[in-house]
Amino acid sequence: MRFILIGLLATVVVAVGGANATDTFTVTVASQDDTTITLQWTPQPGYGYLFSSAGVLRSRTSDPNRSLVRFAKVDPPSYDVDVIVKGANGHCCDVVPPPPPPAAACADTLDNDSDGKIDFPADPGCSSATDTDETDAAPPPTGNVFVSTSGSDSNACTQSAPCRSFNRGYQVAQAGQTINAAPGSYGNQAIGSANKSSTVILNATGSTAGNVNIQGATNLEIRGLAATEFYVGENSAAAAGQTKNITLRNIDTRYFFGRSVIGFHIIDSRIGGTQDAASATVGAAYQSSVYSRDVVFDNVVFHDIGRADNPSGHVECFYAAEIDGLTVHNSKFVNCGIFDLMFDTIVCGTCVARNVTITGTEFGPTEPSNYGLFFKTNPPTQMVNYLIENNWFREGTGFSSLYDSSLFNNFVVRGNYGTWSTGFRLPGITFDNNHFGSSPPAGWPG
Repeated sequence: MRFILIGLLATVVVAVGGANATDTFTVTVASQDDTTITLQWTPQPGYGYLFSSAGVLRSRTSDPNRSLVRFAKVDPPSYDVDVIVKGANGHCCDVVPPPPPPAAACADTLDNDSDGKIDFPADPGCSSATDTDETDAAPPPTGNVFVSTSGSDSNACTQSAPCRSFNRGYQVAQAGQTINAAPGSYGNQAIGSANKSSTVILNATGSTAGNVNIQGATNLEIRGLAATEFYVGENSAAAAGQTKNITLRNIDTRYFFGRSVIGFHIIDSRIGGTQDAASATVGAAYQSSVYSRDVVFDNVVFHDIGRADNPSGHVECFYAAEIDGLTVHNSKFVNCGIFDLMFDTIVCGTCVARNVTITGTEFGPTEPSNYGLFFKTNPPTQMVNYLIENNWFREGTGFSSLYDSSLFNNFVVRGNYGTWSTGFRLPGITFDNNHFGSSPPAGWPG
């Protein structure tokens, strides 16, 4: 217990423990000169005392009857006193331990922040039981960012002074904010590098754009935009993997390109309406072997992607190249040129897509004598972890001629309907409970 002498008197409350929670005693200055000081107190039966100053033990006594101690003065006059109790053998004295510190706020059974939740893990403000503060983290910023075709990028991106470009809005937005794009035609847009810790939403419902180029951005979701095309990811090996967590939701575009992007999701959207033989494609960046990863299409309609304007072109609704982790779910391919979905490589000859799941998807009509789903094998690289389940193949499924059972590692075809050519029921692929030759039941794929 620390005390500071004020004048010649200081009262100290000392925690002793046991039945007596505290004892109070008075310390007075018995005498002093320029260099020494003598303190006096009323002795307490059974106790001894330790006196320190400036962090140094100056005097101790285990004699409970002693009531004087003298030692060198310190400036400022700040001293510590510890209560000691005679040991069981009667010869030494033990310092009474200080009371334990109070329980951390996240383990004290109290609702310290009055949010109706108590302690870890129930209180979201607690990161652990040792957390000393139950206060919840601050919510995302409540203000929004605004862009408009009549705005200017020299503006502050407020509702009264909107920005002009999507990129300016994205750069200004804090993590968790929403960029509101006033309906209009924005032309070509380039969204550049920024590292947002949580998702920034660009709400562009009712707006159109030309080519939208997204490179180096992280945690961006674009909603409701009709655009000519999207380019997401990198165009060089040096930058591969810098674009992360990009979501396109409820968008309408002719096609898209993903290059060495990590986390690319398209949801509730339409892709197509072009006859120039260009395919929507995801793979590695130019001259790179860096896979795109975590690519998801959920409730996406690929439609009317052909080659009427370029008859010599080879066109697919979707070209899956260097991808590690592709999910196609509850989607549909309609009126695709040569293939609905083709697996092949673009820039890395041995980088075959892996960890692929295709479920609940309808592969519709293509040009005559072509396939809904086509796999181009690249020996000796294996096709690893493919699950093709509960789909409807209205066109056949094909493989390139270079294949044998060693190329398939955990390749499962299960519970599908429609057409899967007998000639492509290959060794090394597990076929389970399929209904080839039959249409799916009413209500499929629910």
